[in-house]
Amino acid sequence: MNKKNFTIFIISGLALMVLFILSSLVKAETFCLFEGPDTSEDLLRLTNLSVTGPSPLKEGDTITVKFSLQNFGQEDLNLGQRGIFVAALDPDNLDTSFGFTRANTTLKVGETVSIEVSRILDKPGTWVVWPSY
Repeated sequence: MNKKNFTIFIISGLALMVLFILSSLVKAETFCLFEGPDTSEDLLRLTNLSVTGPSPLKEGDTITVKFSLQNFGQEDLNLGQRGIFVAALDPDNLDTSFGFTRANTTLKVGETVSIEVSRILDKPGTWVVWPSY
């Protein structure tokens, strides 16, 4: 296996802002830590976002993404066919989203869902990941 360096961009899917850029020179195991909150137009509040993995990252390594979403609105929210998940684009800009949960369910007012999912990085290059629903 050809081990190459990785760069990961972590984006808050709720606000679509870049939170952190990781270069392969970083020797930490936590690549992104965003306590929040960040609130979407649907009034879902993102907190406790983290992305962890071995450092430096190489092809075949696993990253773990954790976050919490709370319905901060006045009405229950239907999560739709995809539910809550980690949206991801691989180095070829292909959708490699993962960790789908709570599909076709309702998030009650005030309810919080915490997610923890992992993904093996199967291609060298730049990966973009963000919490989504």
